[in-house]
Amino acid sequence: MKIFLIVLVIILAIAVVSVVYPIISGRPAGEKQPSGMSLYKSGDGGATWQNITSFPGGAVTVLRFDAENPEYLLTGTIGRGIWRGKRNGEEWKQYPLSLGEGAKIFDILEPASDKDLTALVFYSGRGRVIQQRGETREELLFTPAERYAFFQGSASRDKKLLRVIGSDGGLYESRDGGKTWEVLSRFQEGLSLFEPNPSRDLQMWVIDTKGDLFRSDNGGRDWADLRDGLNEFSGAKNARMLFFDPTSNTLYHASSFGLLRSPDLGKTWEIVKTTISPELLPVTAVAVEPGNPKKIFAGAGGQLYISENRGITWRGTRVASAEISRILIDPKNSKNIFLGLAETAR
Repeated sequence: MKIFLIVLVIILAIAVVSVVYPIISGRPAGEKQPSGMSLYKSGDGGATWQNITSFPGGAVTVLRFDAENPEYLLTGTIGRGIWRGKRNGEEWKQYPLSLGEGAKIFDILEPASDKDLTALVFYSGRGRVIQQRGETREELLFTPAERYAFFQGSASRDKKLLRVIGSDGGLYESRDGGKTWEVLSRFQEGLSLFEPNPSRDLQMWVIDTKGDLFRSDNGGRDWADLRDGLNEFSGAKNARMLFFDPTSNTLYHASSFGLLRSPDLGKTWEIVKTTISPELLPVTAVAVEPGNPKKIFAGAGGQLYISENRGITWRGTRVASAEISRILIDPKNSKNIFLGLAETAR
């Protein structure tokens, strides 16, 4: 009888923990804890890498430096919201409510800081533009239908001018800090990638869900059709990232084809001959060292490739077993590099 009671108590205890813990932790029952294998840093320019094991957020979608205190990182995740923590991996803090548990973060518009940030969020079945200033959180824009999202955007330094693209094919703009919005353009297909020219406010590029590329030189009201330039590159329509380097005035395109670059704003393209075989691994992330267009970074799978001569020769290093989704380079010290992974590494 005593053994039966002991077993019964153990079963009840397990049942209580399985029900109560998800509630107090904010996780659904049965969901696995992130293992801290999705954020890496290098202090020697990418020669060696350290896993920031203390990062609790899981798969990374966005990486930013805190504009007010660059010793901190702002990290967007898949389903666990935004986290802020020191570069050394200490003091991680999760944002609450619609920027927290259950929120998929597609973008954090720069400049962003702990007390002043604007994020593109998918939360409770709907895309949202959420702004937090101090302790005040406001929803600036939401998708009229469920299962649609806002994927990428940009903000002016004073946060008055905001632009975001949506999976409904719309390019939305606000000139009063998000109080009112205008649809500048609406494409037949949903928009998936957006890249502004930081040195020319009216110039930007978008890629739709078919992989077709368009450029606007007047703030998004009219568009040049650039799809033909990519047609000759098999796999290029499966685009993963656009990156514009203002120092060299060069547009980079990462895809299942590999890495391409355009010296004429997307009209024509040349192959960047990496040592990555596109048949094996797509290029999923690309970055250029700020102020130094010769140094290019490309992520493919869990491997990072670095060229210091504009892509003529490369050196590679295996960082993790999961796909690199983001590359963040310290503009004040390019030896400090951070990588985010699209899923938790094994």
